[in-house]
Amino acid sequence: MTRLRPLLILSAFAFACGEEDTGEACAEWFEDADGDGFGSTSLGESCEQPAAAVDNGDDCDDADETVNPGAAELCDGIDTDCDGEDDVGGVTVADDLQAAFDGATDSICLAPGEYTGTFEFTGKVDVVGRDGATLNADGAGTTLRLVGYEGTVSNITVRGGQAIDGEPGGLEVAGGAPHLESLTLRDNHCDADACAGTAAAFSATGATFTDLVVEDNTATSTTSDDGLMLLESWTGSGDGLLIVDNTMTGPSQSGLFHVRESDPGGLTNVVVNGNSLETEGGIGGGLTFADSTITVDNVGISGNTVNGVAGGFLSIIDSSVVTVSHITFINNGASVGAIKFEDADFDGTELFAMPGLSTVNCNGSTGTLAWSMYDIGKFGSCVTNEGGNITEFEAGSYLDSNSPYGLTPLEGAVTLGAGQGGSDIGFEPARFPLIGE
Repeated sequence: MTRLRPLLILSAFAFACGEEDTGEACAEWFEDADGDGFGSTSLGESCEQPAAAVDNGDDCDDADETVNPGAAELCDGIDTDCDGEDDVGGVTVADDLQAAFDGATDSICLAPGEYTGTFEFTGKVDVVGRDGATLNADGAGTTLRLVGYEGTVSNITVRGGQAIDGEPGGLEVAGGAPHLESLTLRDNHCDADACAGTAAAFSATGATFTDLVVEDNTATSTTSDDGLMLLESWTGSGDGLLIVDNTMTGPSQSGLFHVRESDPGGLTNVVVNGNSLETEGGIGGGLTFADSTITVDNVGISGNTVNGVAGGFLSIIDSSVVTVSHITFINNGASVGAIKFEDADFDGTELFAMPGLSTVNCNGSTGTLAWSMYDIGKFGSCVTNEGGNITEFEAGSYLDSNSPYGLTPLEGAVTLGAGQGGSDIGFEPARFPLIGE
């Protein structure tokens, strides 16, 4: 019996130190409040894993499941991966942005503030701005050039560009297929004989954009203006475009958004509001499509003033093949003509003509116009149609589900008010409100 006593003592000692009959050792556990697999606050040691607990305390923010050592670092001012640094590839206004871009291999993150100068991006390095990061040429030329660029530029304001001698002002995209996301082109200017792309110019590019804002730009020319935005040989697409509070003055205008010799994937969710154009002629004032094939959907054109050019708000010319659907005109003023179709193949469905819309010129064009017109006294339909074959339907009754022309009301659309189209029929923007209704 005396020989067995040490073995009994050893067994009792082992059990007291944490060896249960399962053979699992005790461990320190940490509360995982956000359920991301990483904990923070110690719960002490236990031989069984407590509920909502993990075996590490590496989380630097246990209230946010997107923040932990396993997360990818983002350009958001937050230490997302808990490594003690808040941004990946961080650049501040004290740094040389062009040098930082030229030396980067993956992506760079622009801290808040204004970066003064002119910049050129090539290659594939993504550039992401944070909390109001702004590039400002301060009148020195084109603010940002993307040349053969294949990356993404997002959350940046481009301003201070000066268009002169055929060079664009704010943004130039030449070649490549970049993606532009949540960019703002603001306060760019042209004061020259000829302006082209005061806000932006695209050429031979597959560029795509999402939520592009073009606002408070001014162009004054003494001979001609090829467009506040000029897109040539464009094969990309756009989803979300706000053109607001821009001013263009000159003897010949080509529009706020001029697409020429292009075959893009499409343009959706567009608002054109509060712009002013003063001219003596040209090919268009608002959205202009020349020698292009494009599908355009969900457009609101409101509160604009265009004097001196036919096609003040929509111009489709030069053998263009354009399909337009869900477009609203409201409270605009055009001295010559609101819409212009010239030698074009046009198919328009669910177009809503509101007060302030004047004449339509349809010379040499073919297609179908399906209007729902209110206050018709302020609207003239196809006042010229020389050599053309435009078929028109002009009754609100066509906007019901039994329409022989396939027109149906838009569900959840903006209410335009009594006398302006009734309710549940109108423009329903995905991102931007219909301003000035």
